[in-house]
Amino acid sequence: MPLVAVSVLALCLIAGCGIGLTVLTVCVCVLFCWFVGTLGLVMNLLAPRFDWQSENQPCKQSLSVCVTMFGAYFFAAVIVGVFFAVSALHIPGIAAYAVTTAFLLLASVLMHLLLVRWGAKKFERLEA
Repeated sequence: MPLVAVSVLALCLIAGCGIGLTVLTVCVCVLFCWFVGTLGLVMNLLAPRFDWQSENQPCKQSLSVCVTMFGAYFFAAVIVGVFFAVSALHIPGIAAYAVTTAFLLLASVLMHLLLVRWGAKKFERLEA
């Protein structure tokens, strides 16, 4: 996540974005990383895999990885859709971006709460 934040910050500075847009862009990228990370952990809890022969198999060849990847693509499309839907209401660009950031923050917090509450109980019940 720090590399994403630094990279996006550098890109916004090079592109000449304003302070507000730069802060919102960094927030969107960090929140998206947080969301996808917690989504991956939730998917691993839903479809745990204990029958692997090497450490690569649960990381690269499991259903949860595939679902997380495509889920992240789908959620990115939803975020773009929210931005365009809010922009269609003739709200200024920075305000539409702020609403989109708030939507992503809400989704990330909800996914985190799901992981902390339900995920902790599910993890305790897992049997190898």
